[in-house]
Amino acid sequence: MPDFLQLAAPGLLALVIPAAILAGHRRPAGPVVITSGGACAAFAVFWLVLGGMYALNGETSAAHALVSVVVFFAGVLLLLAGWTLAVGAAAQAHRYRWVALLAATGSLTVAVVYYTTSHPDLCLVTSPPSPYSYPPSCAQSDPLRQLLVAVGYLAGPVAAMVFSLRGSVLHGQALPQGAGISPLAVAEADGEPDVWVERL
Repeated sequence: MPDFLQLAAPGLLALVIPAAILAGHRRPAGPVVITSGGACAAFAVFWLVLGGMYALNGETSAAHALVSVVVFFAGVLLLLAGWTLAVGAAAQAHRYRWVALLAATGSLTVAVVYYTTSHPDLCLVTSPPSPYSYPPSCAQSDPLRQLLVAVGYLAGPVAAMVFSLRGSVLHGQALPQGAGISPLAVAEADGEPDVWVERL
């Protein structure tokens, strides 16, 4: 890869965050759902399709390794974006239990991501990408560790999606029974629109 592309790659990859937010901006829960769902999808592709730590450990071809690195870091960026948006929304809504839950699950995911990358373990992959094979010490995979890693990677983004979707449903039911929002906005003297709430 040319040097200028290597320098520009992190900035270009970071554009995945505004792209995901714009993709979901039409709905209240959209940005969090798109970013968090994108993180889940990127992590799933990284582990189940691209071979996980095999790529980051230099055990695959250069092209395959590049794709794996891009997918992995795109997932990390989307994870951080979705987590930040969800915690901010929970704090603004004064839903501090959700703030605590999101903080705990997001921190768990970040910790697991850091651990798996700082201590690469080829045994975590169920089946290595062909033509590579397990080292002798990995003749049998450890399903429990694989499950814990999967739960760790998904805890943060899934919690953010659940909060956002649940909040969106509750927001749609926030009006008192028998009240509705008029589809017409009446402009007041200061030019700001005023939405009338009327009994049905």
